[in-house]
Amino acid sequence: MVQIFGKSLDKNKHVLRGLKNIYGLSSFQINLLCSKLNIGLDCRIKELSQIHLFRILKEIETSNLVIETNLKQNKRLSIKRLIDIKSNRGMRHIKNFKK
Repeated sequence: MVQIFGKSLDKNKHVLRGLKNIYGLSSFQINLLCSKLNIGLDCRIKELSQIHLFRILKEIETSNLVIETNLKQNKRLSIKRLIDIKSNRGMRHIKNFKK
């Protein structure tokens, strides 16, 4: 298992599938990331060297992507704000209704 941002990535998965386990990374962002770092999408995670993994980490950090804990916190604070101002969407969150 490979650890990136506290997530364990299965070594036998393709890079695209493996990186999608990181909350906040979409397929589009992963494609851009891999093309920028010259990593093939058909490559498996176990075929990546430590240098490639380090470059992936650095690129995600420098690209100002909001992922994992920060994204979850932003989402939670946004919902809390809606509830505090008693908007319709906030009230629906309190009542556990869908959109």
